[in-house]
Amino acid sequence: MTQERPSPASSDTTISFDSAPESDASTSSSVLSVVSSGSEPVVSKKPRPPVRSWPASDEIALLEAVAVHREKLGRLPSPNDLAAALQGRLRAEDRLGAEQVAKRLRALRSRYDAAAIRLSRGTIPVKDDDVTIYRLSKLIWAGTRKGKRKTKTRAADARKDPREFGELSELYPCLSAEVEAIDKGCGAAAAVRVLKRAYGRIGDDTAARLEARVKMQRVAEARASAELDQLRRNVAGALLRLIK
Repeated sequence: MTQERPSPASSDTTISFDSAPESDASTSSSVLSVVSSGSEPVVSKKPRPPVRSWPASDEIALLEAVAVHREKLGRLPSPNDLAAALQGRLRAEDRLGAEQVAKRLRALRSRYDAAAIRLSRGTIPVKDDDVTIYRLSKLIWAGTRKGKRKTKTRAADARKDPREFGELSELYPCLSAEVEAIDKGCGAAAAVRVLKRAYGRIGDDTAARLEARVKMQRVAEARASAELDQLRRNVAGALLRLIK
């Protein structure tokens, strides 16, 4: 009795898997082709386009509302005022809450700061919408970039009643030792007297801060010195092994 066997598939048979629907923006399209001849599957991927949580038109409308409010009242609008002003003007109607609007405004501020840095390096926006967003952002935040704020000068911490050097040496031994070292390095006696007189009027806040910095420096120097000694011992040991 002869048992019939299924005939093998033709060698030119190709099984194709279509890419995901175009409506699914979260996945890139791919095409898989499997050939019965034993060749490896071929995967073709397209670069994923950047995802923008808000349409550019909504971001422009948001910035325009902020610019108008600031021009009229001289200050930025509150999140509630901004959400009310944008009612019915945005395509993203589900993002009209004050918290969501404020979050998007903060993101635009950070984007402006980054764009300003890139522009200073010669990189300019390419798309018209990006140019409009940058110009509106500059109108709102120009001159207030993060990191460009003026550093406040620390007020002088001085005492009206000067203290003796011996008293300060007990309170701040490391700092006092450094003052003495500076004194020894000064050639003019007048300069030494002025320095010690000024040290007698130092405030406790300034003295404590400088004392901590001197201690940290000494610890770093001691650690570096120990590492250098260990390195010298290692070098000496290696050289001695060469002559044995």
